Amino acid sequence: MPIARSWVEEFVAQYLTLRGYMVKTDVGIGPGIHGGRKDIDVIAVDMPSKEVLLIDVRIAWRESAEKIAQGAKETLEKAEEAMKKLVGEGYRYKKMLVVVIDRPSEDKVKEIERALTMRGADVKVVSIASLLREAIRYVDEWRQEQVRRGFVKSGTKAALPENLYMMKLLEFLKDLRLAHLDAT
Repeated sequence: MPIARSWVEEFVAQYLTLRGYMVKTDVGIGPGIHGGRKDIDVIAVDMPSKEVLLIDVRIAWRESAEKIAQGAKETLEKAEEAMKKLVGEGYRYKKMLVVVIDRPSEDKVKEIERALTMRGADVKVVSIASLLREAIRYVDEWRQEQVRRGFVKSGTKAALPENLYMMKLLEFLKDLRLAHLDAT
């Protein structure tokens, strides 16, 4: 399994893999501004629903909300064009921006959402903190589903797949009560 360029991209990829998506990281979508290769951070495909998630990861403390929104919009639109050429029009494309912020406040996320809306972009914006909270909750859902499907014996706790090591770490922290849902 190739490893993404950053821990955030790898976490997003592993979380979506656990959710049943086929995932690829750092996919080339065309030439960059200075001639190098332009990548989309994460592409996740849900085959039964024919849904393609295009995910851009941005560090939010370096730039203004407007600049982040503009860069994300351009990258995600370019990714959608590239994927439509590759896999066709028969899929639903959804765009997501995962924002790494240096403070627990969601204010910057809201600023970026407003900036994207002003540019006419249909992009879901989430902070890495909120995505981590979502993943913590999902671990229990996933465990229950494994029991319901009969993949583990009754009375035992389903363990996450070993290859999803970042999710395993999150599971471990959750079980030790070091990772909490109420964290901001």
